Amino acid sequence: MAFGLVLAGAFLTLIGYLPKNRPDQPFKNSFMGMFIGTPLGVCVNCVAPIAKGMYEAGSKMETALAVMFSSPILNIVVLTMLFSIFPFYMALLKLGATFLLILLLVPLISKRHLTPRQSEVRAVAAPVATVPESWQESWRGASREMLDKNIFNGVILSSRLNL
Repeated sequence: MAFGLVLAGAFLTLIGYLPKNRPDQPFKNSFMGMFIGTPLGVCVNCVAPIAKGMYEAGSKMETALAVMFSSPILNIVVLTMLFSIFPFYMALLKLGATFLLILLLVPLISKRHLTPRQSEVRAVAAPVATVPESWQESWRGASREMLDKNIFNGVILSSRLNL
């Protein structure tokens, strides 16, 4: 579970650096989430905090749900076991049902979400001057931000679990 918390903090940090012009096309967002989650290849327990971290960072709901479903189902280890254990037609049926879930049902489920998530990032009134920084300063700043978010996520999780 610690692996999932570290990756959730990393997604929370890195998605904050991406441009915010994500399309409002739920099917495209679900398709994009499938391609993010498939190579991620984490188990069901670890993908839950990752999807929550993505959603908290401002990712669309259908992207986070598609990552949550595709990561434990479509990774290379699970696909290898699927095709080696089950008959070919059963493996194809399972893959078809998985694609149906991710590419069709996830966008429809996310449309029914009644309260859209409000961004916690506030707009800055004054223009911010950007100063070029070295790679070393960039890595140090991103590492510090990721560490802060991981510690913050760990404190919230341990307080909710009464640890």
